[in-house]
Amino acid sequence: MPPFRPRRGSWRAPTARTGASIVTTPDVTALMTIEMSEHEEGTPTRFVTRGLRKVGVADLVMSNVSSMDEGAMVTAVNAVAQAIVK
Repeated sequence: MPPFRPRRGSWRAPTARTGASIVTTPDVTALMTIEMSEHEEGTPTRFVTRGLRKVGVADLVMSNVSSMDEGAMVTAVNAVAQAIVK
């Protein structure tokens, strides 16, 4: 009997514990961008995601972000987007 060869793209490897298929969630940061709108000096920044509709999720908006918190808020937006997609 010839060895089993799954059709490309239709087979998922079974897990050792349950025998169920492994379904991976795509890395959402590769599918989206975060647009940052800066206003006049001293006013808060606004973040808007673009591209989450590719996976059937509405884009996210984060308003009133201070310039000192931008890095942390980008990390938060990425984490929320990934959690929503899962």
